[in-house]
Amino acid sequence: MCRESPCEPSSGRTDKAASQATDALSTENRLSKVPTVAKKPLGLQEVEKAALAGNKEASKALADIERLQRSAGSDLERSKRGAWGVMHRLATQQGRDQYIDPATGFSVFTATCLKQKACCGYSCRHCPHGAGPKGQLTDLERQALDW
Repeated sequence: MCRESPCEPSSGRTDKAASQATDALSTENRLSKVPTVAKKPLGLQEVEKAALAGNKEASKALADIERLQRSAGSDLERSKRGAWGVMHRLATQQGRDQYIDPATGFSVFTATCLKQKACCGYSCRHCPHGAGPKGQLTDLERQALDW
C-alpha cells in the first residue's frame, strides 16, 4: 500500500527541491508573459549597407530591383511592385514582420506576420486572408476561405 497521498510530498523529495521546482515554474510563467521584441522594419538603406559589407543576398536583391525597374520602363506601377516584391521576400527571409516600401516610405506588414493575426479588413497589401489590396473577394475566393 502506498503511504503517500497526492497532497503530501514524496519521501524522496525535500522541501528545498519542491521550492526550486515552484521557482522554476514561476520563472517559466514570467518568461512566457514577456513580450517578444519585434525587429525593426527592413529598409532599402539597410539592404544597401549590407550589400556594401559584402552580403550576397543583399547585392542580389539590389540587382533584382534595378533589373525590374529597367524592364518596367515607363510603367511606374510595375516598377514599384517589383521593388516591394523584392523587399517583401528579403524581409520574410530575415524573419521581419515589416519592410519599408521604397516608393512611399510606409511600413508594410509581411504575409508571414499577417497570417498570425485575424483579418483587420484594411485591405493589406500582402493579406493572406483574402481581403487583398482591392478589399473585394471573388466568389471563388470566398469558397476557398470556407475550406
